[in-house]
Amino acid sequence: MSICLHVSLLSGRAVEIWVKPGSSIVEVKRRAQQMLGVSGLCRLLKHDGSKAEGLVCDGLSHGDAWTLQLSSFRVLASTAYAFAGLRGDGSLLLWGVECPSVLPGGEDAEELKDVQDVTATSDAFAAVIQDGSVVTWGRADCGGDSSAVQEQLCGVKQITGTRCNTLCYSGGVISDTGAFAAILSDGSVVTWGSAECGGDSSSVQHQLKDVQDIAATSSAFAARLKDGSVVSWGQGGVWQEQDPLRRVRHIEGSDDAFAAILDDDSVVTWGSGHGAHSCHVESQLRGVQEISATCGAFAAIRQDGLVVTWGDAECGGDSRAVQAQLMYRLLQPLRAKGNIVNTQKKAHLPPSSVMGLWSLGVVQSAAVTAAQSSIS
Repeated sequence: MSICLHVSLLSGRAVEIWVKPGSSIVEVKRRAQQMLGVSGLCRLLKHDGSKAEGLVCDGLSHGDAWTLQLSSFRVLASTAYAFAGLRGDGSLLLWGVECPSVLPGGEDAEELKDVQDVTATSDAFAAVIQDGSVVTWGRADCGGDSSAVQEQLCGVKQITGTRCNTLCYSGGVISDTGAFAAILSDGSVVTWGSAECGGDSSSVQHQLKDVQDIAATSSAFAARLKDGSVVSWGQGGVWQEQDPLRRVRHIEGSDDAFAAILDDDSVVTWGSGHGAHSCHVESQLRGVQEISATCGAFAAIRQDGLVVTWGDAECGGDSRAVQAQLMYRLLQPLRAKGNIVNTQKKAHLPPSSVMGLWSLGVVQSAAVTAAQSSIS
């Protein structure tokens, strides 16, 4: 005789599964994942919290409640002082000092369901929901209030954030702001947050079509279009040359500069700070496959394995002391999105990549404080 099990996720979503005594727990788990629409490593917990293993026993009662605990967990974003992690069931886990956790309507952000991705500025989060909508919370001048553009935030594919590191005094109080830029399914872009950090894209809105991806400095955005051209806006990050930038296949941002790899594997840089000027290494920037950035420097890995660096020496721009060790060694950047998130830089973490120096295939040093969480 079959019995009914109530199997639920930690988010509260639940299904009923009819099973026969003696059925395999592996099969019950597979059916639960399929019906709940989740994947990855997981385990079934009985009503008393013990792990279900082996076979479904005869001692089960009709209507027993079990929990499907997903083990996948990703730390996706960080503000200046807090982290946001995504559980396998699409719910959030937030922690840290002064962690923004209250939605504009007063609800707890950890009660959000079906979250696909999270992005942060210095003191605000933006979450992309499974249906393509966006929920934001945190300081309004950091992008936490998206009410002015909420109706436009439909079919969102990707969100990028800036976080201004220029600290200014206003009535004796230090302020730092930020902005978000969202790419919609039709290739258009919606921005909100601090105008001085890229939150106002009205001057270039007519150019923002067929956008493929967006890179950011601390106060500017650069959008790469389908035809390889670039549109940039914000403070200190606007392309100033008369001829437009074209044939771009990738853009990386430090705090105050952009570096772009062109389709011929050469590199162009622009901006207002360290790393914006690469003329002294221009002849070496050929055959470039990938670029990583710290807050004030860039590192490019060439096809032949050579590493070329430029920018602020204190931020990794001078690699002469380890250049011999870097020869023919692949550089693997630690990006500020995924399982590891950097929170330790000169000021606040910019929306850019973080790099470590690799010697003989082993990381020698990286001035990074990282957090990685998992559920066993």
